[in-house]
Amino acid sequence: MLQELSEKEWVKTKSVFKPMNHNLAVESVLKSLTKSRILVDDLTSPHVAMTWSKARIFISGKIKENKQDITESIQKKIERDIVARKAQGFVVYLPSDTKDTGFTDDLKGVKVYPNERKYYELDASEIDVEVDPPKGYNLELIDEPLLKSNYKHVDDVIEETQSERASVQDFFEKSFGYCVRKDDEFVAWCMSEYNTDDRFEIGVATVKDYRKKGLATLASRAVIRHGASMGYRKIGWHCWARNEPSIKLALRLGFTHQLDYPVRYLEVVR
Repeated sequence: MLQELSEKEWVKTKSVFKPMNHNLAVESVLKSLTKSRILVDDLTSPHVAMTWSKARIFISGKIKENKQDITESIQKKIERDIVARKAQGFVVYLPSDTKDTGFTDDLKGVKVYPNERKYYELDASEIDVEVDPPKGYNLELIDEPLLKSNYKHVDDVIEETQSERASVQDFFEKSFGYCVRKDDEFVAWCMSEYNTDDRFEIGVATVKDYRKKGLATLASRAVIRHGASMGYRKIGWHCWARNEPSIKLALRLGFTHQLDYPVRYLEVVR
């Protein structure tokens, strides 16, 4: 099994994780902005490293050479999260040049689905973002009064604030976001994720009955504009390779494709 590296020595994994610079979650962990652990093959001179943010597991380095140890470490995380968080699925993120290493072959209690994700990027300092809600809709910054409201889907918004943050308070301290509201219902929302230095990533969602109305575009533009006003420059966008609506939205917002990378979705089956 991989060994845990003390936080003061996490810097040793900087070069190992370098091929995953497009996944800002890793940098957020390394800067202690996202609470996690880092496991390695060698405490003195790591050649492979593994970390995570809730159900997102990030592995980089000499994976094939450490297949068994990686398998055992993932298995232990799965077992722990099933009990602690009632987790039902995990996504293993890998560097873009990773070939089939077989590290998921011996995992127990999960079905493994190889897949691919795309990464897009936007330089917020180079665009002028217009934010103009259509008639009948309101654009609102996510704050504590908003989350205490009785509007429909507020629970979904609250859940999203904690998708990669430890708590709602942690979200307010490190992230920001906007909701689109129609009457007494939140119908779309967008939030910054893994804010680190001058970078953050975007998470966006629209209620099913309100899709294809430009509301995700509106919420995303609000977050981009807000981020740019705070000095953020580089904004990342990740999506599944077959998620055409997400790809089209990213391009519409001005994001450019940077790379594709492999993932493994692990579905808990017991």
